[in-house]
Amino acid sequence: MTQPPSKIVKTFPPKGSLQQFRLGQLHEFQCARCGATKKSKLVVVEDGDWAKLLCNGCYGNVLSKT
Repeated sequence: MTQPPSKIVKTFPPKGSLQQFRLGQLHEFQCARCGATKKSKLVVVEDGDWAKLLCNGCYGNVLSKT
């Protein structure tokens, strides 16, 4: 997936290689870090690759270690 799965309603500033987006619709995805299936409007993209989506929990975990 090279494009967002739905309309982006808010873009947050990037934090290193991660950037958070709020989508217009719920999106179900498998987190690229923990492997859990999540459903959320808030997603994190790693390295600008929409195939590498992170859940909010993994995003917070990565940020806490920097």
